[in-house]
Amino acid sequence: MGQLSSTKLHLGCGTAIKEGWVNQEMVRLPGVDVVHNLRVFPWPFEDGQFTEVLMHAILEHLPDTIGTMDELYRITSPGARVQINVPYWNSHAAIGDPTHVRFFNEHSFTFYDPNAW
Repeated sequence: MGQLSSTKLHLGCGTAIKEGWVNQEMVRLPGVDVVHNLRVFPWPFEDGQFTEVLMHAILEHLPDTIGTMDELYRITSPGARVQINVPYWNSHAAIGDPTHVRFFNEHSFTFYDPNAW
């Protein structure tokens, strides 16, 4: 089970519990530390609390991408590592799942890079 004092956060962990991380999911499952629906802002974490965040196959399920990115920015410390994995916009993994509300490609995150505009 992850430690609540950890500076590492695994968002939408499902059953893939990471030892030494704070594991978050929207339902109570074995090993989940924080039960919270990521569609509800603010998330139940402190400003600058995490140095590392993992989101695997979660962002495409959330309707407010900008709000989600704002929350990620709020809960991470300067220089934090945030790893976001999403299916490619025209892949079977992306379009075959009716619970996906957003689609992403290689340009989707350029918007969040202050050096790109």
